Amino acid sequence: MSGTQTIEQVRIERAGGNGQIAPALLSMPKTCEYLSISRPTLYKLAASGKLGPMPISLCRKVLYRRAELDEWIAAGCPPRRAWASMKGKNF
Repeated sequence: MSGTQTIEQVRIERAGGNGQIAPALLSMPKTCEYLSISRPTLYKLAASGKLGPMPISLCRKVLYRRAELDEWIAAGCPPRRAWASMKGKNF
């Protein structure tokens, strides 16, 4: 993400740049693809508290909010405790 792009522009760009808006919630495989990490790495990051955003459980699916992932990345990928305090103050 360049400094001049908005998060919405990045969402559209990551959706293929064809004007379609990317989904707001990502499944575990899509979250891994989005972050360019493997599924075991995602589980390790989440279990160790290094992954800031908390997942959402919906109909027995584990999902991550794309907007929160974008904000977390823009903030420098802080660990969960720091992210929670940042999110409470700034978001």
